[in-house]
Amino acid sequence: MADPAPPGPLVVADDLGSWPRKSDAILEALEEGLVGAASATAVFPDAERAAAAVRERGLAGVVGAHLVLTEWEPLTDAMRRSRFCDADGRFTGGLRRGHLVRLGADDRRLVAGEVRAQLERLRTLGLPLSHVDSHHHAHNHLPIGAIVGALARELGVPRVRLGRNFGPGRSLRYRAYIAVLNGRLRRGGLAGTTYFGAVSAYRALTPADRARGTYELHAHPLLAEDGRVVEETAPESSLAAYLDGLA
Repeated sequence: MADPAPPGPLVVADDLGSWPRKSDAILEALEEGLVGAASATAVFPDAERAAAAVRERGLAGVVGAHLVLTEWEPLTDAMRRSRFCDADGRFTGGLRRGHLVRLGADDRRLVAGEVRAQLERLRTLGLPLSHVDSHHHAHNHLPIGAIVGALARELGVPRVRLGRNFGPGRSLRYRAYIAVLNGRLRRGGLAGTTYFGAVSAYRALTPADRARGTYELHAHPLLAEDGRVVEETAPESSLAAYLDGLA
């Protein structure tokens, strides 16, 4: 008997709750089975409406947290008053730049407080949280990743997205850095797949490469002006066409 074919990749739609054209596209993609899961924000304007729609449509079991630490307004007063925010209390992007190797104790407490607040708000909105990832991959920074992993274990969130570990454009330094991050997640029992990366990188894999493990890919559904659901990074293509043939 031939070996069974490897499972197709898990496609996760990011940015649920950011704004209605994204949220509605993601909800449609979930209902049509184009994506297998979605990641919801706690801080963007459409968070509450999107969470209500998720509950009403019976989709809460496949929705996780999309932590936001790089733009918009944090939930906690302490973070709004910190060096990571501007005079209006909005994130400046300071937690996005470069490869952060360490944060001081005070900064770690700030980040942990904000991450906890975002996870708890999503739970309050009725989302059990199947996983955690982050806007602009902020949790790929080692000190932030350690905080996210610890809080995921404490709060019973079963999975944290890996750092990108396949595909082109990864320097030796980046690969070493991500190997440390992903190793921590695996040892903590939080790695739900073997690999994480982009749809385009997955398409370039050979069947033998695809059989080496399980894959998570991310997508960014958007409702176009004409009502089609498209991929935000390739808006000339419908989301269905963008994701066709991945299995």
